[in-house]
Amino acid sequence: MSCTKICDTNIIIGIFRNNEKVIRQVQKIGEENVGLTTVNVAELYYGTLSKKNLKRIKNSLKHHPIYHIDVQSSKIFVRLILSKHF
Repeated sequence: MSCTKICDTNIIIGIFRNNEKVIRQVQKIGEENVGLTTVNVAELYYGTLSKKNLKRIKNSLKHHPIYHIDVQSSKIFVRLILSKHF
């Protein structure tokens, strides 16, 4: 059973920029286990400066699940964060 890891947008950008350290870490968890949120997608689209990069991003997004953020997932996030820090 695979376990999807949600990556911060800066990790996804690191992959696009061929950052070797980031790529090694993603390879450790398995690229097939990387998921994104709608927030990641919005940030990637917003940060895209060229049509070429936009096409590359859209093509890459086809290979990863994209999770929608809602109130319930936000509550779970807060609960997890609080359980780790307090």
